[in-house]
Formats: sequence, structure tokens, C-alpha cells
Amino acid sequence: MSFTLVVLAAGRATRYGGHKQLAPLGPHGETLLEYAVYDAVQAGCTRVVIVIRPDLASAFQHHVARSFGSVLDVAFAFQEPVPGRAAPWGTGEAVLAAAAAVRSDFLVINADDFYGASALRSTWDALRAERAPNTFAMAAYRLENTLSPCGGVSRAVCAVADDEYVVGLSEIRDLARDDHGHIVGRDLDGEPCAFAGNEIVSMNLWAFTPAVFPLLRTVFDTFRRIPGNAEASEFLLSSQVHGMIERGVARVRAVPTDERTVGVTFPDDRAWVASRLQHLMEAGSYPATLWRRASHASRKV
Repeated sequence: MSFTLVVLAAGRATRYGGHKQLAPLGPHGETLLEYAVYDAVQAGCTRVVIVIRPDLASAFQHHVARSFGSVLDVAFAFQEPVPGRAAPWGTGEAVLAAAAAVRSDFLVINADDFYGASALRSTWDALRAERAPNTFAMAAYRLENTLSPCGGVSRAVCAVADDEYVVGLSEIRDLARDDHGHIVGRDLDGEPCAFAGNEIVSMNLWAFTPAVFPLLRTVFDTFRRIPGNAEASEFLLSSQVHGMIERGVARVRAVPTDERTVGVTFPDDRAWVASRLQHLMEAGSYPATLWRRASHASRKV
């Protein structure tokens, strides 16, 4: 059974200082997006929907055309600018922007993170095993495997029950190791938090059925009408999934993974991400010519 990969790539990347979604990081200038799509092809992906801002359309279309554009069915969806806001509404609204282009069950990822092949495959397999429209899946990473050595990052820290279903998600900002090696961060109210490192977190790798769209749409229509939200509040996907779980309208299976993620949040992230990708190629995890083998694999799906 094939699936669609929805890639969230409309962020402004203010801390990075450029279009990090298209930053050349692999041994031959590959982007993290290309690695994610390659891994998704191996897991059964036959269609990619990339959510971008309108001002990025030309750059993305050119990049896709010269990489995996001839291998897969690729569509673009647009997260439109909002008058009076410096940034789009957030990741929850970005998923809604893809709705018209999604024709099947789908995975969601960020364009600027490397997730690991096994995490994509196991999350997709978990959704297939559930067979219930309002039951979804989430890749469950250990916090210590998701940090950047270059600065604080945002993660959704998850509470998971013994039956492996998520019971709550809390968005935490500025997660990093302090001078003593302790992991610290701040919640959305700015309150400091400390963590051991073995906590389960979401990296925004989700597996959804199309049933998620009306659930998000109903809440978003209310959210954007709340006074004060129009200027800066974010419609975060993790927060909205938390709300679905609380209301009892959806269930989410946490799918454990030992993968170590890398991503580009800060300019200094480039060197360590590039080093990781070089190591993976030398270890045989990825071919030197990424899309030649991916093209061959996709014809078997």
C-alpha cells in the first residue's frame, strides 16, 4: 500500500538566516528534503506534497525538477501569508494547506530535519496496522537523540501510556544542554523545565489518515477568530493533536525509534549535519548517487 509524504517547508527560518529547506548539506549538495523523500520511497511513498510559501515556489520547483521530480508524483501546496503577521499560522495550518492535494493516508515531516529511514518506515507501518480512521501514529524519539550542539530547539514532549498510545503533548522551547550537561528548556508560558534525556518527544513525524483534516479545520476556524491570535499565536500541530486526544476524537500510537535526528536550525548546524550525512554515505546507508537508486526502487513500489 502506497502513501503520500507531506513536507512542511513554509517556515521563515529566522534563526538560520536563509532558505534552510534547500540548503546543500549532503556529500553532493543534497538537501535534507532529498534524504527524507529517498527514505519515504523505500517505505512505499509514491506521491509528495510540499507545502511552501508562494515566494519560494520558483526555487523549490527548480530544485525538485533536477532531483526527484522525474521519479515521483510531486505537488506543491501554498501556505499563504497572513496580513498583520510576520510568519504563517504554524504547522497545523500547513497540514491543512496540503489537504486538497492529499489523496490517501500520509506521513508529515519537516523539510529541515533528518528523521532516519527506520523511523519513517515504522511510523507508516504502525498506521497501516491500526485500520481505524481516527487512529494516527507518531515517531517517538528519545529527547537526547534530537538535540542540536549549536543552540536550543523546540520539541513536543510526550506522555505515553503503557499501551503505547499518547496521552498528552507539551511543546517545549529552547531545549539544550547547559554548562553542566543538563538538558533544560522553557514551556510555552516561559517557565523553565529540566529533563533527563530519555523523555519521549515528537519531531513532527506523523502518520495520518485524511480524517485528520476536518478535525484540524474545525479547530482552526475557531482559533483564528480568537482576539489576539491573529498577530503572533501559532496553530501548532502538536498542540492540536494534544487537543484531539483530550477531547477523545483521536488516538495516536507512539512508535519507538532509536534513530538520531539532525537538523538545521542555526547556521552552525551545517557542519555537523554535513558530517553526519557523509558518514551515512560512507557506511553504505545511502548511495553516492542518491536518485539513481531511488528511481530504481520507486518502480518496484
